[in-house]
Amino acid sequence: MARVFIDGFESQKWLASQGGLWDVASGAGLSVQTGYETGYAFGTPANSSNLDKYLPSAASYFIGFHFKGYFYSKVFRFMNGTTVLGLLYYNAATGHFYAYKGDQATLLQEGTIVVNANDWCHIQMYYLPHATAGTFTVKVNGVQDFSFSGSTSPSTLNIDRIGLLCNGGSSGTYFDNVVVDDSAWPGVSRIALLTPSGAGNSTQWDPSTGANYACVDEVPYSDTDFISTNVVDEVDTYAMSDLPGTAAVVKCVQVSARARKEGSGPPNIAIACRTTGGDYYSADQSLQSSFASQSKLWETNPGTAAAWTTSEVNAMEIGIKSRP
Repeated sequence: MARVFIDGFESQKWLASQGGLWDVASGAGLSVQTGYETGYAFGTPANSSNLDKYLPSAASYFIGFHFKGYFYSKVFRFMNGTTVLGLLYYNAATGHFYAYKGDQATLLQEGTIVVNANDWCHIQMYYLPHATAGTFTVKVNGVQDFSFSGSTSPSTLNIDRIGLLCNGGSSGTYFDNVVVDDSAWPGVSRIALLTPSGAGNSTQWDPSTGANYACVDEVPYSDTDFISTNVVDEVDTYAMSDLPGTAAVVKCVQVSARARKEGSGPPNIAIACRTTGGDYYSADQSLQSSFASQSKLWETNPGTAAAWTTSEVNAMEIGIKSRP
């Protein structure tokens, strides 16, 4: 496995309960803002705010994201449960990034690359938390800023949670194109939103009105139209919009759906991807009585077991399957 999670905030939502992909948020005024280059970004206001994502427990992770800060702030934290293992901090007065052990408990290293306040930059990190033999490496705009080796964490625990942070200043901080990888540097990646654009190979679910695909193509989502089924193993797929013309290499495809269980209907769904003439599905994902996001990431094309090509992505269909 390599890519574990991606989010460009193009859904204009953040928490899974809202239709986003993150698990925990705190702080007032969290919002979606104008993004890096185009589209949308996640904004946190001044003072203490955070947006956290639970991850599969791992000894280390590579992280990438676009960032814009205005003043001084905690930026990103690596966690085990509620324990902060390591932290990235930005100070607009110096324009530098700082790596800390714990929740800003011990300064590990100050960077030298200058990023001016209110300028977008791209951050990559590799973090191995360890009480004696850890690593904390930071790249800014593709160039290594620093790499610290030694005691990078108060204790040797795996990472199972990450967080975007704002903890100071007067105007907040902004994040876009968040990528989590468990084996390689993400590179300076961008995340594109593709939306349903037409009927797919299978239209077995029932639309509330009109065409199936037109009931699930709104961004941000709308609950005024929808698709539904009371039958197990029905499949609904949709043709999709194309990648931007600037897309040259596809690192992964992540398919997301917003769904809930109602009455005695099927209690699970599987995320569907139709590519190279075949249908492929995620493991069953359980539904709750209220809407929540479900997702599946395919790092390679499941029909070829090779890296995605732009033409394959442009030709694919995505959708859902009702499951018992």
